[in-house]
Amino acid sequence: MADNLFQNHFRLFLAFCIFFVVWLAVKSLGDEQKKQKHYHSELSKWLEKHHLSEYTDKFYTAGIKSLDECVSLNVKDHASFTGLSSHELDKIKNAVALLDEEKQLETWLQKRGLTNYLSR
Repeated sequence: MADNLFQNHFRLFLAFCIFFVVWLAVKSLGDEQKKQKHYHSELSKWLEKHHLSEYTDKFYTAGIKSLDECVSLNVKDHASFTGLSSHELDKIKNAVALLDEEKQLETWLQKRGLTNYLSR
């Protein structure tokens, strides 16, 4: 009787553990998807702001899915940017250089506790 009770409790505990692990995995996946949507939205807005929306597919083909990844972009290193004119490449390089400067300013402000000036 005690052995049967132990087995029932063990099965219940095991079921709870499995449920908990599955719940954590699903929650983590949902959080990651939200994060990806945010980065996708952020990158899309940036591309639009700099009149680069026509190159969205090239950025995603190059594996650039966030602004942080965009900062380190070297268009010469990615096959997806081949075939663009030098004017188009310069336009992209200038926008990426400006983004890099903005990110450096953002980091500088954060280190000094001046994040309230980021929007300005």
